[in-house]
Amino acid sequence: WVIFMINNFKQPVLLFFPMDMLSHHLRCLQLADSIKDMATCIFATEKYFELIKNRGHEVVCSKSLSAEMIIKMGQKGDSSWVSLKNLKPVLDAQIQVIEEIKPDYVINDYSFTAHLAAEFSNIPCVSLINGLFSKNLAIEKGIPPSHPMAKFAFLFPDFLIRSIQELVFKILHQPYRQLRKMYGLSLKNRSFLDEFQGNINLILDTI
Repeated sequence: WVIFMINNFKQPVLLFFPMDMLSHHLRCLQLADSIKDMATCIFATEKYFELIKNRGHEVVCSKSLSAEMIIKMGQKGDSSWVSLKNLKPVLDAQIQVIEEIKPDYVINDYSFTAHLAAEFSNIPCVSLINGLFSKNLAIEKGIPPSHPMAKFAFLFPDFLIRSIQELVFKILHQPYRQLRKMYGLSLKNRSFLDEFQGNINLILDTI
């Protein structure tokens, strides 16, 4: 955080886009609380308005993906929610909020599209990610424990799981490729995991 204090003579404005789960709001709030004397922190969300205001931060309403939908579909092994139909309205809303607030930094905590909105708006993006979604993870990612096939993972060799995972990531990335083309954003050296990375990445756990 010393970097943005050095680069700005005014108090910077940080615009947070958390996933619409309480846990993601709380960890964003923890970060915002730690720097509230150095920066203006604004949350763009559809939930927990009073919680955010009671912690002394500003809040604006912005459309977000339903975490409940993502979790329910994920438990069935269904990733079809990663679609142009679901992502584009959220991205459009985020671009509009960024244009209105004009933040110095966007903080993305699994909103799935805030990094695109920041890139489109030419605003630096800080991504809060778990190690599992980092490109720097040194161990095998394996099958997520919540996936229906996880209990059968021991039946498959690692190379086969990696091959299937690469194929799934390629399919999941298709809507992002469509969005990047629609909004004139770079497609060079992009993969599904790249869509979780920002200009700065804060990895919040080790696995």
